[in-house]
Amino acid sequence: MTTRGATASNNNDDAFIQLASSIKQKLCSESPLSSRCCIFQVPKTLRRHNNNVYETHTISIGPFHHGKKALKSSEKIKLWYLHDLLSRAPIPNTFLEDMIKHIKESEVRAGALPKAACTHQQAVPWVRLAIQNDLLLFENQLHWFVLECLFNLTTDHERRTPSLADLALNFFHDMILITVPPKPNSKFETKHLLDLVRTSLVSPNAEMEQECPQVVLIPSVTELLQSGVKFKVGNHKDILSVKFSNGVLEIPPIKLQENAESIFRNLIAFEQCDHECTHSITSLAILLDNLINSSKDVDFLSNKGIIEKALSNEDICLFFNRLYNDAAVVSFSYHRLSRELIE
Repeated sequence: MTTRGATASNNNDDAFIQLASSIKQKLCSESPLSSRCCIFQVPKTLRRHNNNVYETHTISIGPFHHGKKALKSSEKIKLWYLHDLLSRAPIPNTFLEDMIKHIKESEVRAGALPKAACTHQQAVPWVRLAIQNDLLLFENQLHWFVLECLFNLTTDHERRTPSLADLALNFFHDMILITVPPKPNSKFETKHLLDLVRTSLVSPNAEMEQECPQVVLIPSVTELLQSGVKFKVGNHKDILSVKFSNGVLEIPPIKLQENAESIFRNLIAFEQCDHECTHSITSLAILLDNLINSSKDVDFLSNKGIIEKALSNEDICLFFNRLYNDAAVVSFSYHRLSRELIE
């Protein structure tokens, strides 16, 4: 090897050593995400199918959308709510200071905290609906312990009042898919409002029945009817409890309001991002997508009392047929049932 060649080789070695050293200095021994992290941004692969259902339009309570110009007017509304909240305290200024001290560790601004989830102040109907929808967006969440802290600070403990979870689910009842009043699920630790809604829909049994990552496609309602399958309304209290036995497919009733696509997509996004979540709602979306291929399918399910709808048949078909695109399914709840339907 010539001297020039040896020099070039040494220079390359030095460059490799420097690059390796630089990378080593940047290595993280721990995950940059907290193991308790439960508030994420929606992946771009999911957003591209309908970005609008993940966007906050009226009020922001989480970190991702705070400060947006389009939401500037709602800041005054939140301050008005805060003023109303403070007016209940004997010494408003001292109470505000005490409140800030309690939530300082979470770095949440007192003026950006929601009141709608735990009170029932009358509001213009469209405003209430918009706030309900925004408070259940995946990117627009606050940690539950922060909300609970504020609730405990502003609750008269001498009076017997419903829990924060009960009040929140009552507030969201009209828009969260189930046809009966939902109940908090004590089997799960609540992470935020969207998680509260999800766990109220997911029974402990459903969480245990996760079966297989392989999605099995089934025929539509019309095709199943032609093959002799009968349909029956299932358990109103357990939206995920779909059963097939003796030629009868039993499906719990599901309520599809104007926000149905939004609530489904945000719940699916949550299941995609939180490693502690099973894919129960995603599995239901897949099953319904398979069953609903036409307006005729929706019409039949509606007449059977399985779908309670405020949307047109065409709109329901449209959003179900692209609802779970690009979602990775780690555990498909209805694998066995689907196999039985096609055998």
